[in-house]
Amino acid sequence: MAGLVGESIRRGVVSTITWKELEALAPDTTLIDVRDEAEVAKNGGIPGALNIPLNSLRSRLSELPKDKELIVYCHSGQRSYNACRILSQYGFVCRNLSGAFATWGASQGR
Repeated sequence: MAGLVGESIRRGVVSTITWKELEALAPDTTLIDVRDEAEVAKNGGIPGALNIPLNSLRSRLSELPKDKELIVYCHSGQRSYNACRILSQYGFVCRNLSGAFATWGASQGR
């Protein structure tokens, strides 16, 4: 899976953003947490993120703004990579948070 993700990033199929870049996000972006509700309840999330678990993403696309860039994350990056692929197929502009919630959490001292 790591090779597939790396190749997709290299070819520009999926774009990424780092946790440091989150600090400078424009107001026209939407942060989406694709972890399950139980994970978010147990571990918290990035402030302001909308929680739409990956397994519900296709059925909840109407909740997402088409006119904003979407920044997607999960715990380690695999689900958010898949979410970005899905969102891109439906015409959304999406970036995957590199290092995911685990790296962001470490940067915050969690």
